[in-house]
Amino acid sequence: MRTIFLVSFFSIFFVTCADSKISSDESNLKAMKKELRYFFENETPINKKCEFAQAINILVPSKAKEHARSKYASDDIYFYGVSDGFGPSRPNFEFKFTRCVILESKWKFINAGHDTITCRGQAKLAEKANEYAALFNREMTKLVREDPKSYLCPDAISSH
Repeated sequence: MRTIFLVSFFSIFFVTCADSKISSDESNLKAMKKELRYFFENETPINKKCEFAQAINILVPSKAKEHARSKYASDDIYFYGVSDGFGPSRPNFEFKFTRCVILESKWKFINAGHDTITCRGQAKLAEKANEYAALFNREMTKLVREDPKSYLCPDAISSH
């Protein structure tokens, strides 16, 4: 069953992408990723629940900024990534990806389905996880720009 799903997934993915131009526009890529998620969600049995839903359901986007301020105040500086596809998303991370940022920055990742889209509600859960991470990262970035404290890569902060 899993093999059939994987073969179907890659067949549809490559057929869908074969006629389209590869765009560097990030919003276009996000739209295509979202469309693919919704397609597979509609093909997934209704009773197939997302194992990671509980962890995302406890995230409250309206409290993300407060959470970032609290962590910054205790000098626990990190950023969120969201494992929502074939690679992690890093919403509102506005730093130059230098060697220091890649090797020294602390990251916490929210599991929002990784590369398996085999449960109902995955797309909505991924949207919620990305919203929370975006709000948290934006606030943490703002605070680190004002005073990097113990952040190891202050030179990587962009001036956006």
